[in-house]
Amino acid sequence: MLALFAGAASLLAGVWLLVAVLPDSLAEERAFKAAAPCLSSVTAPRTDCLQAAWFTIDDIRMRKGRGSSSSAHLSGPSAWSGRVDFASENPLLRRLHPGEQVVGTVWLGEVVAISAQGTR
Repeated sequence: MLALFAGAASLLAGVWLLVAVLPDSLAEERAFKAAAPCLSSVTAPRTDCLQAAWFTIDDIRMRKGRGSSSSAHLSGPSAWSGRVDFASENPLLRRLHPGEQVVGTVWLGEVVAISAQGTR
């Protein structure tokens, strides 16, 4: 009986992911890909256009192995300073050091990408 309940709970969780989470993620990805560069150099912090801003790397953290991830703490325009997380090990971060300048792409108030030295 317990196994049947656990199986049903797992099935419901899977259905919930497909119905609730996946469509939102796909819609967000489509919106990001459709976003155009901002027309003004000064924009509100949560605009849906792509804003480029200069940042300084304050700290870099990299975790290797299974479930690898990386993050960088950036300082720059006050509305956008903070930690940027990457789902996996980011090759660019291996070449950067605290104090270096990067260009961050800001979308909807979040830094979604960084580039430096011709690499994104």
